[in-house]
Amino acid sequence: MKRLFILGLVLLNVTDTFPQLNFSISADKPVYRYGDNVYVTVKAVNNGGEDDTIYFSSCLQADYEIDSLSWAGRGAWCQAFTSRIVPSHGSTMWGSDYFDPYPFPGSALPPLAPGRHAVIGKVGGYWTSDTMWIEVSTVAGTTDPAGIPEDYVLENNYPNPFNPTTTIRFAIPKSSFVTLKVFNILGEEISTVLGERLPAGAHSVQWDGSPFPNGVYFYRLQAGPFLEIKTLVLLK
Repeated sequence: MKRLFILGLVLLNVTDTFPQLNFSISADKPVYRYGDNVYVTVKAVNNGGEDDTIYFSSCLQADYEIDSLSWAGRGAWCQAFTSRIVPSHGSTMWGSDYFDPYPFPGSALPPLAPGRHAVIGKVGGYWTSDTMWIEVSTVAGTTDPAGIPEDYVLENNYPNPFNPTTTIRFAIPKSSFVTLKVFNILGEEISTVLGERLPAGAHSVQWDGSPFPNGVYFYRLQAGPFLEIKTLVLLK
């Protein structure tokens, strides 16, 4: 029994020395306005006890897909076989300085449409182990050439469901006294998020639901003649 126990320890230590690669993907922010550039970063993490080298026979260090459309980082292209070392218990990142903004230069595609988009990354032949979601808002698409919104807009909060904070974006075409309040499912006011005069333009505020229980809530924006109510879900 004692010999088997010692052998088990040896095998455990040997297994830990092999490279164990995991990949993840992120963006510089989770919410973009229509027309913004989208910057994506792909990260390789080595949880093993040995360095690992990733080879790129295509000379493409990293790329990513948004809604199954592939976009490659311009700085990642090369003329010869290349590689990257992922150190033991360390990580290596691609992106930021390597990736051009979406859409890829030379493409005829418009900026990402408003809504929720799936982003998946790839390092060499390895797909990342997760999917990132980014939200594109409509506010920037409602502005005139001077940068002033043409109408009142209240967007869906993001993220939703959320825990514990969420962002609420809105736009007003002229300077107005703006109130933003949150109500529970019974219609009782539980929080005044905003109550002040704001200049014309796009604005955003955060609401912290930490003091409140899980559930469905409503947020109401009132600015001049405009009044709109939308739903948010707190899920801890």
